[in-house]
Amino acid sequence: MDVNDTPTSFPPRSAVNPRVPVVVVGSIDSPEFTDLMDWMRQHRSIHVVATWRRLVDVLSAAALQGQYSRFVIVLQSWSDQFDKAEADQLLAQSWNGTLLCCQGSWCESDGRTRSIWPVSVTVPVRFARSVIDFEITRFCGQIPSPPPTAGAEEIFSDRCSARSARDSSSQRVSVGHEHVLIVSDDRAWRDTVSEMLHKEGMHCSTRRRLTNQDVA
Repeated sequence: MDVNDTPTSFPPRSAVNPRVPVVVVGSIDSPEFTDLMDWMRQHRSIHVVATWRRLVDVLSAAALQGQYSRFVIVLQSWSDQFDKAEADQLLAQSWNGTLLCCQGSWCESDGRTRSIWPVSVTVPVRFARSVIDFEITRFCGQIPSPPPTAGAEEIFSDRCSARSARDSSSQRVSVGHEHVLIVSDDRAWRDTVSEMLHKEGMHCSTRRRLTNQDVA
């Protein structure tokens, strides 16, 4: 951890400091997370109070201080980057707060091949901003997030509902007439997402790759 980032305590959110104190742990210097880190540091509702590279460091610091951050963001670059026992300990400490694991492109299939993080706390880095925004809003409103035991379909529905609510606040959209293009190398993932969206009244097409016609 950088010395300048070491907090003497995790400052509470207050009228004087209205931003949510957030702890970031993991691949903070990885190029794939650079834009996300810059975005969080400039976010009007986020105060990055500490950055750590290992889970054991943030767990030890929190234990020494006798308090735990209620909003933790983990940046994961590869599948076996973190120890399962340490991840479980962080999950236990974050049960009454918010924990998100933003995963890079090399670990997006971990939900089927690994079980370090529950699907309820994971989000691909390309979708991280919208999910973090939603969780910050929910955190400020003291609205509980889905529990770590929530399944993939429940989390997908929760995040889609949040996006629909944001969209409808600015423009009324007839969901039944929306057409969605799902692009992924993973056929099982494409089929699962397509089925979920179909239940919501959307029309879906799937592709392994974008074509010139898709982006025209």
